[in-house]
Amino acid sequence: MIYENKGGQSREDCMRVSYVLANKFKAPQKGLAATFGCSQSTISAWNKEAGYKARIYALETELEEFQKMQCTDAIEAINNHQYEQHIRYLEEEHNISRDLPKFCVSI
Repeated sequence: MIYENKGGQSREDCMRVSYVLANKFKAPQKGLAATFGCSQSTISAWNKEAGYKARIYALETELEEFQKMQCTDAIEAINNHQYEQHIRYLEEEHNISRDLPKFCVSI
């Protein structure tokens, strides 16, 4: 039996609903097939494809978060490096020591 879109819903929508019903609510594939008017193998294929898409989405989201974190870390490292360069400059050029509190330093 081939799935025919009788209800006006897209294949993607039917696939998502089938995936949620099968995985979250443990609906049997045979019952889903009868509901959607398709074969059990179609439901199985939909659930497999939707599972792959869900996993891909989760991995893409994880990758984006990791990249954001790396960008933040890189900016922080650059700022720290610039701060350290500035301190070295002050120490070398103006003979200012890091050990002295700021209020004790007079230029």
